[in-house]
Amino acid sequence: MLIAWRQKIYDSDSIGFLYDIQDIITEDGIDLVAKISPSRLRRDGPDVITRELEETFEWGSRYAQEVFEQVQKYDYGGLDKVPTYRQQ
Repeated sequence: MLIAWRQKIYDSDSIGFLYDIQDIITEDGIDLVAKISPSRLRRDGPDVITRELEETFEWGSRYAQEVFEQVQKYDYGGLDKVPTYRQQ
């Protein structure tokens, strides 16, 4: 799921040829994200992804929400079934 998302993001970027697809999220990063518990994601939201990957604020601003949504779709079988994330 995240591999397909990463490919879509890369393919749709008009300057994608200037960087490597792994710059979006590495294979190890995908593995790390997959290990974050659904309850922790619900509690902490997209920011936990940025922290776990030790990514920059800029990366988080660009990709964390989308990665979060992809994981939620996978965990819950569609966004219409996802418990609401409440920012504290």
